[in-house]
Amino acid sequence: MLEYRYKKWETQAKFWGRFCVSQSAGCRYENGRLMPPVLQLLVVLHMMKRLTDKDLEMARKILMLQSLDC
Repeated sequence: MLEYRYKKWETQAKFWGRFCVSQSAGCRYENGRLMPPVLQLLVVLHMMKRLTDKDLEMARKILMLQSLDC
């Protein structure tokens, strides 16, 4: 994930924030902590360009409407 983030020239806060993950948790994942399987799936789909930032933003808005704030 670290190399992918570097290629995108993004900070940890920006990269991991799109997945509703804090900068500190993202740092731990980049340093070897295992990610939850659902997060792995989202990140891989994003890397494959099958899931866009717009898709993630729309999902985040739906979650906020349902009071499942991330």
